[in-house]
Amino acid sequence: MKKISLLIASVVFCFAANAKIWRVNNTGLPSDFKTLQAANDSASVSAGDTVHLESSQNSYGNLTATKRLIILGTGYFLNQNLNNQQDQRGATVGTLTFNVGSEGTVVSGLNITTFNFQTSNISAVRNYIGNVYIYTTAGGYSNVSIIQNYVAGTITYGGYVQGSYSNVVISNNYVGSGISYPAIFSTVIVNNVIGGNNAGISVYNSNLQNNIVNATITINSGNNISYNICGSAAALPATNLTSVNIANLFVTSGTTDGIWQLASASLAKGAGAAGADCGMYGGPNPYKISGMPAIPSIYYLSAPVSTNSNTLPVVISVKSNN
Repeated sequence: MKKISLLIASVVFCFAANAKIWRVNNTGLPSDFKTLQAANDSASVSAGDTVHLESSQNSYGNLTATKRLIILGTGYFLNQNLNNQQDQRGATVGTLTFNVGSEGTVVSGLNITTFNFQTSNISAVRNYIGNVYIYTTAGGYSNVSIIQNYVAGTITYGGYVQGSYSNVVISNNYVGSGISYPAIFSTVIVNNVIGGNNAGISVYNSNLQNNIVNATITINSGNNISYNICGSAAALPATNLTSVNIANLFVTSGTTDGIWQLASASLAKGAGAAGADCGMYGGPNPYKISGMPAIPSIYYLSAPVSTNSNTLPVVISVKSNN
């Protein structure tokens, strides 16, 4: 848990300590770039720079990343979780693929179709993602972080099974269709909600703790499975709870990501290790509604179209999102 807390802190520090911020906008407003790929490919953009994708109704396209960047959007489900952004359109991209040269990249606040990990030290933090794939390569890699995301589909591996993969951290996410990896992976899977009817966790050599799983956790070799809550009756070590009606754990209404908050009398409250809450809103790094990146946002703006005086009365409300 301490390692994950330090990772979140380092991500926030990266947002504040970058060398330069580049604006990406495809709505007709003046900006540095119109696509995310153009920002990556520009010789003017240096490793460690921040690329900020602004609200738009249009996709910013796919990305094959070859450069270390901080890539920020504006969050998702903004028309449901109000008072987070004044402009509720969000920032949408297609398939993001991270290749050699992009090590150290952090992605936050985007609506992503597919996220492909193909090198070490990549962090996906607070995004909406359709599916996540960690592609296997001959040499393998380490330090993959998937934290505080809303993953509609699955988190799994892609390509041929080869190499070795260590320190894969999957924490405080909603995952709709389950998590599965072969024995070449070593993962930490904590405080997630696996919400699909037939979705479970099937991994090896991993630490699984404080998760709420609608289906089951498969007992494979090398796993430490403790303090999880499962809807399945499959046998698990004694510290886990099985055959639980998962629907009864959560609030009865809310937004797409808000409905996974624990009900006031939920069995999952305090059921985790050391008395922590289970699920994506539990632990030291709870899920952030709408995936707001850890930078300030303008959530209210009021300004007249014109004025008869030399002053223009403007009201702006800003919030932090740490």
